[in-house]
Amino acid sequence: MVPLRGVFESLGAEVSWNGETRSVIAVKNNTVVELQIGNPTATVNGDPVTIDVPPELREGRTFVPLRFISESLGAVVDWEPETYTVIISGQ
Repeated sequence: MVPLRGVFESLGAEVSWNGETRSVIAVKNNTVVELQIGNPTATVNGDPVTIDVPPELREGRTFVPLRFISESLGAVVDWEPETYTVIISGQ
């Protein structure tokens, strides 16, 4: 789990938070990703996508699985087990 805003913004997405619905919308080019705290189903361009672990709030920040948010914006996620390093290659 990683902080959503930092990863989305580093991949070039604009992120907005709706405190009333406890949901996040991220937009990059023609891709719109919507997530709601505690809901294991997100939407990518309106299509439902099941997330392995639902988004959660930790100290006021939204945390989500790294692979889901990266790949939902077209990035490739690789794991280097020798160095315990995650490599994200974006567009």
